[in-house]
Amino acid sequence: MPKYSRARKEISAAEQQVGQAEVVTMKTTGPAKLERSVIEIPEGPVTKSFADALKEGEEILTVVVHTTTDKHAEPAPYFWNNGKRYIFPRGFEVKVPRKVVEQLARCKETGFKNEEFTDNDGSRAVRWPAQTGLRYPFSVTHDPNPRLGDAWLKKILAEKQ
Repeated sequence: MPKYSRARKEISAAEQQVGQAEVVTMKTTGPAKLERSVIEIPEGPVTKSFADALKEGEEILTVVVHTTTDKHAEPAPYFWNNGKRYIFPRGFEVKVPRKVVEQLARCKETGFKNEEFTDNDGSRAVRWPAQTGLRYPFSVTHDPNPRLGDAWLKKILAEKQ
């Protein structure tokens, strides 16, 4: 197994673009319609084989789940992977396999607002713009693989739910 000695900068998932849900618009009459959002998913690294992908999933990354002021937030989010539990106490560095960081990156929440507006026809309509963000904002403080690193995380975060 190759060792990568190059130091890496911290990657904050909260600073990356997160895939967004579509806006739902409903007129007072007629069918509802979705406004498709345009988001470019960056090209991610290409693995050579399924075995390589499994090997990369086992690489150990260091992550920190950010603290929060939300009194209802989980103090230590956790995930199960292959029968093993991985706990992320907020504010502490945790070393976990890449496959678990992928689970963390895919935990997104979508909230909707309710907006009334007048469309081009002059009739009243309602739309529900969505805002998607990470459920557990985190940073990757160490990624030993310079080939995957930033591009891998940005690709996962940019995907829609």
